[in-house]
Amino acid sequence: MKHLLKITLFAFVLWLVACQPTTPTTAAVPEAIAPPVALSANVLADVAEPVLVEPAANTAPAPDPTPCLICDFDYATYDGPLTAEEIHALLLALNDEYHAYAVYGQVINDFGTVRPFTNIQRSEQTHINALVALFHTYDVPVPANPWPAQAPSFGTVAAACQAGVAAELLNRDLYTKLYDSTNRSDIVTVYQRLQAASENNHLPAFQRCTARQSLITRSPQTNTAAFM
Repeated sequence: MKHLLKITLFAFVLWLVACQPTTPTTAAVPEAIAPPVALSANVLADVAEPVLVEPAANTAPAPDPTPCLICDFDYATYDGPLTAEEIHALLLALNDEYHAYAVYGQVINDFGTVRPFTNIQRSEQTHINALVALFHTYDVPVPANPWPAQAPSFGTVAAACQAGVAAELLNRDLYTKLYDSTNRSDIVTVYQRLQAASENNHLPAFQRCTARQSLITRSPQTNTAAFM
């Protein structure tokens, strides 16, 4: 009898379990992947674009300094009071004046006695004499002028005048550099006087010459003799 009751009770429990509602299992649904969001105009505005650097504009190079054809000096043979720097500065100054004298002389040979070349060439000889006097004062051998055989020719007087402007600017700037080569008052005084002559007299004369020649070029009927 007891055995029968146990079987009946077990069957009742199984029936209860079978009658419970079952919750259907659902497969896990993966989260939807959001589509890419298009950047708005405002967002794009905040993104820095690469900056394109423009190449530097080509500029006309400054004229080269006059090469020194007389600076091959044998300092070992000099026993005077000047330093090598002072001697080199004197040679640079004399070379530049030699060069100007020869170039302006070549213009006269090519075009005749045109102004301002005749007057300025005479002035260049005065500059040479002032420097040569310093060479003698300090027992520095005076080199000969090598430039007459190497002076250039110009196609027009206008081109020669423009070259004169460039030459006098170089001469002016050269003396500015030479001041630092010495503290001897006689040498500095000569440098100052020669520089002043180039900047205040020669340079304006060549600038006027350039302007006159420009007028002649624009007005072919102008009597060129009035500018000579």
